[in-house]
Parts: sequence; structure tokens; C-alpha cells
Amino acid sequence: MQNSTAKASIFIILSLSLALLGMFTMAFAPTMKFELLHIIEVDAAYMTGDKLRSAYTINGAGQVEKYDTSGTLVARYAEQRYGQPTFIDATSPFNTLAFYPEFSTVVALDNKLNARTLFRFPSIGVNEVTAVCLSHDNYVWFWDADESKVKKINTQYEVIHESVEIDLLLGTEVRPTFLIERDGFLFANDPEVGIILFDLYGNYYNSFAVAGLEEFQVINKNLVFLQDGELTIYDYIVNDARQLPLPNNGKDVLRVHLEKDRLFILTEKELRIYASK
Repeated sequence: MQNSTAKASIFIILSLSLALLGMFTMAFAPTMKFELLHIIEVDAAYMTGDKLRSAYTINGAGQVEKYDTSGTLVARYAEQRYGQPTFIDATSPFNTLAFYPEFSTVVALDNKLNARTLFRFPSIGVNEVTAVCLSHDNYVWFWDADESKVKKINTQYEVIHESVEIDLLLGTEVRPTFLIERDGFLFANDPEVGIILFDLYGNYYNSFAVAGLEEFQVINKNLVFLQDGELTIYDYIVNDARQLPLPNNGKDVLRVHLEKDRLFILTEKELRIYASK
């Protein structure tokens, strides 16, 4: 990997007046600028970030890599026995989850990407897990596809909360591929059906017919996701969506992540890190 600090500043005017609080203190003012800080050459199709402004990628060899605020590669997790990881939940930099769907396995990693805890769901009779995420108390939520339920497991492999069978409740087949716990709720996303909202005990709360999404962030009751080269900011309380233009008109953008005063953009060959000004 080659890391080069951008010599020029790239600015973009954001025509948006929306305060994004909660996870970070950055607010989108009517005239906000972003400065390109680092360009990192990567071979990755997945990227996310954490609250300490570190970035994580999954490279072409199936390795989890971590970059610090200067864009330097500082850690790598290269375990291959569980197949190919497809998702990283970096909600906690000290308890980062790497999900290996082929073997329905989650590895919890410390801040240096050393393995801390292993969750092998087949060992408790769950053979197909399609999505996972970290809970506020450092346990793991997962979607049990066999039973169509969301469940929460502790480090003793005990299921401490679970939902009713959602297929029966909603009258349609549901297969979430993304989970995230934010704003005091658990969000389950099925690209075909939409978003299902649960409370922190696994009780069904509500549904939103926002289909076609792969992943999103939840920031102060707004869903933030990449769509057609722009960020869409969707207020799920009032059902209002706004678009946020990206640097370089969003060209070749694969993934975007917002964290505090940082904007992370993954393209086919680069990870770009911007600062808000």
C-alpha cells in the first residue's frame, strides 16, 4: 500500500442545512468545505470508519486492514480459516466485529486487530446468519435466517434477547443483510423489503419501505447512504430526503463514511480522507 498526502486542497460547497449530531459533532452548514488530506492506494471493495477517525478496509485477499488518522496502515487481521469477511462493525474501536458469512462466524478484534472473542453460531444450532452488529453493551446482535428472528448473544453464547418470527409478523419473507444499533434502536435492512426497526430488547417497533439499500449510517435520526454518486440524508421521522454532493462529483465512489470531522471515500483504487473546514 502506498500512502501519499494530497498537496492540493479540494473543496466542495454543500447546499445543505442539517445538523448531524450523536455520533459526531460535525454539522453541515450552508457553505461547508472539505479538504483532501490523504490518498491511500488500496485494493478493497469494503470500507468503514470509527469514532477515533481510523478507517478499515477488507482487501482483495480477505484481510481486515486499519489505517490511522494520518492514513498509515497500522494493523492487519489476516485469518483465513473462516472464509471471506464481508462486513466490519467499528462502532467500538476496541471491540471491532469482522463478519464471515460463509461459516456464520464473527471475530471480535481489539484496537490492534488482535482476535478477542470468537462467535461461531453453528455451535449453538444457528446455521445461517445473514447479518450482525455490535450492541451498546458489547454483545452481538445477529439475524437467524432459519427462524427469521433477530437475536442477541453474550460472550457465554447465551441468547439474551430475541424477536418474534418476523416473516409471520409482516406476512412476507424477510432476509436482512445489514444490522446496526443506533439512536436506541436496532435497524435491520433487507434490500428487497426495506428497514425494520426493533427496540433494544428485540421487540418489533416499525418498518420503513426504503428498499434497495446495502448499508447506511444512522446519525441523529437520519439515515445516511450513498446513492447515485451522492449522499442521501433521509429523516425517517418526517419522511424527508436531501442530497449531499460529494467531491469530484462522486465519480467512481464505492463507499462513503462520515465520522466527526472526517469524510472517508473509497474508490476502485483509492481510499481518500477529507477534513471538514
